[in-house]
Amino acid sequence: MSEADSHRSRLGNAAAAARSEVGGIAIILAAAIGLLGFLAVTDIVAGGASTTLDHGLMAMLHPNGGSQAIGPAWLAQAALDLTALGSITDLCVIAVLASALFASGERWREAVLLIAAPLSGVVILNIFKRVFDRPRPPLALHAVVVGNASFPSGHAMLSAVVYLTLGALLAHFAERRGPRASPWSPAWS
Repeated sequence: MSEADSHRSRLGNAAAAARSEVGGIAIILAAAIGLLGFLAVTDIVAGGASTTLDHGLMAMLHPNGGSQAIGPAWLAQAALDLTALGSITDLCVIAVLASALFASGERWREAVLLIAAPLSGVVILNIFKRVFDRPRPPLALHAVVVGNASFPSGHAMLSAVVYLTLGALLAHFAERRGPRASPWSPAWS
């Protein structure tokens, strides 16, 4: 190997290491920002400051005080359909089917991760729900009947766990940068 080739090889290795370090730092930074954001929201919720906002929004969306929200019936149905994508049932079906798909390709690590991530999310969610024990709005304003505390949102948390884990696993198999980003697009919505 010539000296020029050796120099290019070292530069290529240095660039790869720098990209790896920048990626690691970006992940740590994103996790830290997410944690700080969660702590800020928990402080607002635990202090009761969000209750006034919640009740004001509910009164605005339900001007007659009943379960019928303002707007056309199709909009309410669309909201219920979208909410169902974060239900325990739908998330379990998605995680199990995707995990089975990984297992059929003998991608055991990915299959186990796709089952373990939501299970750990459920454990953490139940701990947080017990800690905060935030009551739900009055039953008359519920679009669907739910029996546990309202914070943190199980739909939001478990959807993030399942869809972001699935997005990360799918992006891992893409060979080019464009397709690597595409599984993340629905995960961020």
